[in-house]
Amino acid sequence: MNKSIIHPSASDRHSTTKKLHCRRCDALDRCLNAWLDRALIRYIYPLLVFRGPFKKDEAIYRKGDLVRSIFVVRSGVVKINKTLDLGAYDVDGFYYSGDMFGLDSLDDRIQGYDAIALEETEICQSPLKQFEDLRASSHKLQQLFVSELASQIRQKTDRLYNERHLTAEDRVRLFLKEIFERNREQINSNNGKFPLPMTKLDIALYLGIRPESLSRILTRLQSRGVIQNSPRYIEFPTPRN
Repeated sequence: MNKSIIHPSASDRHSTTKKLHCRRCDALDRCLNAWLDRALIRYIYPLLVFRGPFKKDEAIYRKGDLVRSIFVVRSGVVKINKTLDLGAYDVDGFYYSGDMFGLDSLDDRIQGYDAIALEETEICQSPLKQFEDLRASSHKLQQLFVSELASQIRQKTDRLYNERHLTAEDRVRLFLKEIFERNREQINSNNGKFPLPMTKLDIALYLGIRPESLSRILTRLQSRGVIQNSPRYIEFPTPRN
């Protein structure tokens, strides 16, 4: 028997169970922009439990853990890994503040992926049973849940299409655009710099390209003035007045 199935998941081992109030959360605006309907806050916030902080490279849940909750990133960044043979892995996605994750295994009894904190990360966790009970009694919540799940499926479909039909450079450009749009406030307040929480290998795996190809593309984009590339950060040019 897989022992991870009968032991608590990584997120359950964090003892903090502080209840949250969404209206007082610094990540509220990002949740609203990403998936949350303001009219539903009063339904959702009683279900949320604070978990964290998770340290860099710490698992929020592991493949084989029981599916018990859905999650929202309150702060930090989460990487979703797909474990392959011989210790290899693939990267399925990155989730930033305000993003909901953990939806990909809802139809299964156990998690099919690893969720890893890429930096010190705090999450809001909602036990699935409570969420399902509420979803059954709230038509708007059902719509929200289905809409977010459909959005994530569409994003994965688009990424698979891009890997087949776009050049490697176009895929990198789209990824950089996503980073900028999702972290615009942080980048602008940091003079255009975005400290990379993920490795360049993670980015290459996510985009379906070779690490050496990614390195060459970033060098080309830097030579054209699109970005400044550093091992630890990407710098976006700041607009001139």
